[in-house]
Amino acid sequence: MQKKPLSDIAIWLLIVMPASAAMFAALQLQSLSLLALVFGVAALECGVRGDARFPVVVANYFVVLLAAICSYVLVGFGLMYGTPIFEIYGQPADFLTEPYGPLVDLFLQTLLLSQAAILFVAGVQVAHPFRVGLQVVLAILFSGLIYPMFGRWNWGGGFLSLLEFQDFTGGTAVCETAGWATLGAVWILNRMPSPSQRSHEVAGESTPQRPSAWCLAIAGVLLWVVLAGASLFWMLLPTGEPDTIVLQIAVNANLSVAASLIVALTLSRPLFGAWRGTVIIGGIVVGAAACYSGIDSFSAEMSLLVGAVAAVLFVGAVYVAEKVLPRVNLSLPLALGVGGMWGSIATGLFSEYATVRTQVVGSLVALVWAGGVTALFMCVAILLSQVVRKGE
Repeated sequence: MQKKPLSDIAIWLLIVMPASAAMFAALQLQSLSLLALVFGVAALECGVRGDARFPVVVANYFVVLLAAICSYVLVGFGLMYGTPIFEIYGQPADFLTEPYGPLVDLFLQTLLLSQAAILFVAGVQVAHPFRVGLQVVLAILFSGLIYPMFGRWNWGGGFLSLLEFQDFTGGTAVCETAGWATLGAVWILNRMPSPSQRSHEVAGESTPQRPSAWCLAIAGVLLWVVLAGASLFWMLLPTGEPDTIVLQIAVNANLSVAASLIVALTLSRPLFGAWRGTVIIGGIVVGAAACYSGIDSFSAEMSLLVGAVAAVLFVGAVYVAEKVLPRVNLSLPLALGVGGMWGSIATGLFSEYATVRTQVVGSLVALVWAGGVTALFMCVAILLSQVVRKGE
């Protein structure tokens, strides 16, 4: 007898509301940016997949978020900084809680990791929807290995930090790794479709659904608020940065997003024949991703330029991607990857604290590492699933 799925109201009462309350109790006001990000990517997924149930998608992202945080706290933090989580306790309280002390590092990196993991899984889901089990596995892989290993090279005293690679608020560590990891997974899925994926296509389940304009509009607003304001504010506040610097960084981020959005709107209709919602949302994401690496050293005018150029590169990348993979929506991962890479290079071009060569090296390391590991994992997973099915 087939089990009847939970109603939307039951999912809200049993999963979404308790998870939101628990997150708020653990992170206080800082949880609001993560909650908005969860609802934003859920609205994006529902907007692209017109048949998706919003409460179910939100609940899935909460499960993914919990898996990502647990994986990072238990494994990833020790891999990134070389100090297991249990060893930081018992040290003087003043040392633990001072700006950039161990507990502040753990708190900030958990926020960054959570944002990156959600964007990574969202990119995969928009391109190739999967059940929550694989979403959790991908989140654990990203949180326990991909993100912390790059963070070790970047922020943990590794070779990128020795090269003086600059990545102030995670344009490379968060956005680039999430974007390239998504592209690595999606590329393998299109070259080596799994048996279950082929059966869905034969049954006609891969037929694209009509996008929901309302969901895409909500997603755009929430992602702008989170990526260009809320997340930056709550991440910088515990570090002791002066309020004027935090405010200037938020202004620069919004200028970059505004410029990229205008350019994406301008180019979308001539290239694609209509104002495409996912490209417009990608314009918001790419503007935020582009300004993160050097946002502390960009002027207002430079932020506008960086955002505008990022949108041109992003829209061009989407246009080319649709020729290569015409039925796959790659707007979100391309916005993250292209925006993060251009922002890193722009930091080398316009900031006195970095060189172009170093920034290019760091961006290429993120591309090869994140995309390569995810592609290798998906190859192994698909081959194993084929072996298991043949054995049955």
